[in-house]
Amino acid sequence: MIVLTEQHLSTLKTHAEQSYPGECCGFILGAKNNEKYWTVGEIRPVPNQRRCHKRYEIDPRDWLRCRRIAADKKMQIIGIYHSHPDAAATLSQSDLSTAWTEYFYAIIAVSRGKAHEVSFYQFGRQRKKTTKLIQKKMEKQ
Repeated sequence: MIVLTEQHLSTLKTHAEQSYPGECCGFILGAKNNEKYWTVGEIRPVPNQRRCHKRYEIDPRDWLRCRRIAADKKMQIIGIYHSHPDAAATLSQSDLSTAWTEYFYAIIAVSRGKAHEVSFYQFGRQRKKTTKLIQKKMEKQ
């Protein structure tokens, strides 16, 4: 389960809309309370290093910077997000082949420049199984 605020969802959607027609990407910082329960603390947008509209790539320096920021705030990177311009908020073949099992993934569907759905996924060991996670909205932090 993902626990997050309406503001977190708004930040994800706004970044996706601003990046359209390209893909946006970024990190989700927070706490992993157990194997299936994450509490979101902060959304950290980063630039997409790919120039094409259908893929994203995160600069390794952004990984390091966000790890430091998370540690300074007593959090960790718990998720990675990206958008699917003019496509569904479901896992693509590329998502399935490149995902890391220690993070959850948020995918934002954007159609004609408007974000309309955010889905969260968790990968099992060796990426053999994926689970669509449930969102639980909390009051503003």
